[in-house]
Amino acid sequence: PDKLGTYVCVVDVNGGCLTRLAYYNLTGDCGGILPGNLELHGSAQDSRNYLNWNKYLGEAIAQYVVERKMGDAYVPIGQVEAKDMQSAAAFSFNDTQHDNKTQQYRVRAVSLSGKSLYSNAVTLNRTAMGNLKVYPNPVADQVHIVVPANGAGRYKLVLYTAGGQQVYMADRTVQAGERIDIRRQPSMKTGLYLLRIIHQEKGEETVVKLLFE
Repeated sequence: PDKLGTYVCVVDVNGGCLTRLAYYNLTGDCGGILPGNLELHGSAQDSRNYLNWNKYLGEAIAQYVVERKMGDAYVPIGQVEAKDMQSAAAFSFNDTQHDNKTQQYRVRAVSLSGKSLYSNAVTLNRTAMGNLKVYPNPVADQVHIVVPANGAGRYKLVLYTAGGQQVYMADRTVQAGERIDIRRQPSMKTGLYLLRIIHQEKGEETVVKLLFE
């Protein structure tokens, strides 16, 4: 490639039965790039944009720098020190200065030797996902999700217990204003649950806390 930036290599096997993604960040610096992969995830939760990523398994990392895109460039907005947390399996960061707008993030791992590795970019749109209506809460028999006017498309719905156990998953294609119903199953006992709603075409997601009576 003749331009700097993040490039994605897509390996598609047997018409989509198996897909693998690899991210490569070209910075023009050929001597300080860490090999490997850093996978970033994010979700809009209440008043924060929550970001989490895996621990880099190569050489020891000094810090993870969280960057947010502003205009055409990424700008550091915070960092997570890792040199004293080598036993951690994953890391996270909360952005509360998102201005309720669409924001794009990435994370840069910096090793003790000064080498770097960039994660994939994650885009969070609080405006669209924030207009989703999820009710009732507390939940008795069903959960209803109403898609906003700008939210038509394919959704993945995943329901977890507070302990992280998945009890429900579904893929739905809906129109603007359409309602999705989730019927309570015998496995959905009384307690706190997290409903993860993912717009698969836009790559946006949000997490809603639900109390099942």
